[in-house]
Amino acid sequence: MAKLIPGKVRIEGVALYETGKVDIIKEKNNRLYARVAEEELRYSLEDDLVFCACDFFQKRGYCVHLAALEHFLKNDECGQEILQSLEEGHEEKEAVETKVTLGGKFLDRILSPKAERAYELSAVGQVEAGTNRILWTLRIGQTNSQKYYVIRDIPLFLRIVEQRKSYMIGKIYEESLSWESFDEASQELLTFLRGLMEEGQAPDLFFQNQGRHLFFPLTFFEQGVNLLMTLPHFQFDHQVDSYQVLLFQDMNADANLFAFAVTEYSDYFEMEIRESPRVNAFYQGAVLFHKGQVYFLTDQQMRLLKEIKALPVDQQGKKYLQFDSSDRDKLASCLTLFSQMGTVSAPERLQIKSFEPSFYFDMEEDNRIRLEIQFDYGDRKVSSRQELEELPFSSDADLEKRIFQVCLAAGFEADFQSWRQALKAESVYHFFHEIIPVFEKLGNVDLSDKLEELYNLASPQVQIASKGGLLEIQFDFQDIAQEEIDQAMQALVANQDFYIDSSNQVYFFDEETKKIRQNLQELGQFELKDGALQTRKILGLQFSSSF
Repeated sequence: MAKLIPGKVRIEGVALYETGKVDIIKEKNNRLYARVAEEELRYSLEDDLVFCACDFFQKRGYCVHLAALEHFLKNDECGQEILQSLEEGHEEKEAVETKVTLGGKFLDRILSPKAERAYELSAVGQVEAGTNRILWTLRIGQTNSQKYYVIRDIPLFLRIVEQRKSYMIGKIYEESLSWESFDEASQELLTFLRGLMEEGQAPDLFFQNQGRHLFFPLTFFEQGVNLLMTLPHFQFDHQVDSYQVLLFQDMNADANLFAFAVTEYSDYFEMEIRESPRVNAFYQGAVLFHKGQVYFLTDQQMRLLKEIKALPVDQQGKKYLQFDSSDRDKLASCLTLFSQMGTVSAPERLQIKSFEPSFYFDMEEDNRIRLEIQFDYGDRKVSSRQELEELPFSSDADLEKRIFQVCLAAGFEADFQSWRQALKAESVYHFFHEIIPVFEKLGNVDLSDKLEELYNLASPQVQIASKGGLLEIQFDFQDIAQEEIDQAMQALVANQDFYIDSSNQVYFFDEETKKIRQNLQELGQFELKDGALQTRKILGLQFSSSF
């Protein structure tokens, strides 16, 4: 077996041996039973009979515990004597006995004696001072006795129940406390808590204060508390009240925990924020508690709650916020978020109305590009900041923001009328094929005739002729000077989508021309010569058949 154990695992096993973690339980029937670091092993010279109870061994067939035991057998004087004794045994006889023993123990485990359900659990929760965490105390008592005793070490209690060991309950000494000894609700809770430990979770996370209290992280909070509420006795103490039932729901305006009232004045808006008293926040604001109701907040609601809590309180204990009139649309867009936390009352002018944007592009005499924007609300149109501020309702601030961000990214200003520098020849393609489509996704786009003159579409006539063993494909660009045909063809072959002539005029290759180029590239071999593309005739015939 040792040769199958990786070196790193063997080194860790040696460390266990050197720290005295290897204890020999017994040697029987040519098998060695040992305990290494709290894990029990069965060792035999026959690999099939070697066994360790740890999870790692179940997956890999070896572990540090086995490595520690083998090191003991090979290097310790006492271990060497035991190993010699094992080697002198009769393996065939011992294998049969081991299987019989394992089978008997297996039957003992699955045929556990039926126990009377004599015990039940109860739970009491309270808020820990200083940390604001909800901690739960578990107690055990006899069924229907209404007298419970605090479980002072919950992880130890779970191990006792799992191993059916003795436990002192008040003045009652229970020799074998098992899972079957509890009522059904308590059994479900014990199974849940045992699962937390078996999943390899950090015990200190769930069992606080040296195991004295039970704590549920947010992910387990609702599930855990629901299990506690099924127990015969459940209680949650909060401030001066006690609750026997907790109700869980998502945070919404109907909770009436917050109220937001907006008042309009001549040059500003004012919001009064009212909070219900005796509302407690847990889990960094992810949970609110009020009169037996537990509310779960979204991330957005949590951010809003944090900002509300940070606001100063005036002398009357109220919170106020003032907003400039120019922030009207932004305030209106936020009312939807406020309405997720509580009731909202606001003037009609804060009612949001969307619009259809339109964009007009023109080219000035100095070749600068002018952009004019108009917002169409159906019954009125806006084309200036002043007209926007004079609207009797609120505009869609999010759409406005997206529009003006696109303007800035395209080199314009965030305004209804703005200019950008003249287009360089190499920037014309980007402007028409990258910038304009972004505006088209937002609304209607119109281009002036003068601006459209920059967009020259090259649509050559294609002529195919045989030249010896080659096939020649000639492109006739009617709008490009004859002396620049070769350069245009080089741009086409180089996978460029446009060509700039000597006078900085930009010509865009049309889709048909680009498709022809793609077909030629798929054929593989071709070359540019004397303003034409040449390829082998057999390949060219495949090309010509596509027309």
